[in-house]
Amino acid sequence: MSQIKFKVIHIVRQVSPTSMPWNDLYRKQLELCPEILLPPLVPKIQFKSNIKIEEKCINIRAPYIKTNIIGMMNLIIERKKMLKRGEGTIYHIHNPSLFWVGILVKIISSNLTVVSNLHNEYSKYSSLQRLYMSVLMSVSAKVICVSRAIYKNILFVKDRCDAGGKFTWIRNGIDSKYFCEVRSRYNGKRSRQNNVVVIGRLVEQKNPQQIMSIFAKLKYADKLIWYGIGGLKNELVEMSKKLNIEDRIIWKGIKSREEVFEDLFVSKVYISCSRWEGIGVANIEAAGMGVKIFLSNIDPHKEIAEELELQTYPLDNIESWVREIDNCLKSNLGNYNAKLIKRVEERFDLGKIIEKYNKIYNEALE
Repeated sequence: MSQIKFKVIHIVRQVSPTSMPWNDLYRKQLELCPEILLPPLVPKIQFKSNIKIEEKCINIRAPYIKTNIIGMMNLIIERKKMLKRGEGTIYHIHNPSLFWVGILVKIISSNLTVVSNLHNEYSKYSSLQRLYMSVLMSVSAKVICVSRAIYKNILFVKDRCDAGGKFTWIRNGIDSKYFCEVRSRYNGKRSRQNNVVVIGRLVEQKNPQQIMSIFAKLKYADKLIWYGIGGLKNELVEMSKKLNIEDRIIWKGIKSREEVFEDLFVSKVYISCSRWEGIGVANIEAAGMGVKIFLSNIDPHKEIAEELELQTYPLDNIESWVREIDNCLKSNLGNYNAKLIKRVEERFDLGKIIEKYNKIYNEALE
């Protein structure tokens, strides 16, 4: 397959210091193939003409652009001119709510190329989100699911609208080199403690009530360290009081990734009881820090577990979680951590994932 000259613009709803799959993809692309990148765009549905270039993006010194409909149209028109010079543009859209950008791109020129990601399970989207995603899929040359599990989940849509082979899947992953540097920074600081770490929004999808119920029954756990914010916070605080564990929970909210990684590195257990996921990058990050991960038995978690040679646990059997987590907490993990980290680096390395993305970009332009 011949290589086509192109630039990639990541189009996202927001730029944040927290872990998002597109953040890591963009950061690693800046390292491995900066020549294909233009600054990410954060477009808003406003008509007052405005383009603002920000100087910092995802904890590194790289610009991103805040714009609106008029600014977005002007940027697309400018990139359209590059087609005559033999340079294509990939508009890589990461959020269903940005479907309107894909429409703008195709209205301005049918020869411009849209690629989109499906970051979550389509069947769990609201009716409005499904509508947005369906429109976005219709204007995309390629739709990239972030796990094999959600690719299979969307087969009923794929069968209706995949005449051109537009659907595929590439797993999310982590930057193995970066994680190695982080681990070396914390290595020798202190031994792993009997703490349980959770990284997840306080929303129904993440099933936080079950995490609280499991933690309350653990015999050997010290602290529950919880990263994330969400609408269920007050309910969970009240639940912690009823379970008599409020003094053992540390609500961290949103913090720097370095702080999250340090807590993972010095804790024994990480839990995700999610009811559904795309794949859950935080799960892979936790494994990359060598903490033992306990995952619910939904299909995307089974996919991770299969690659990392781990178990998953049923949501309808709390006792199985409690038994296995307590066994982990009271044991010496020995060389378990090193084996887990090696599997993560072999099977979820972002460098290899970027090679797959670049192949898809070329296919989308053909």
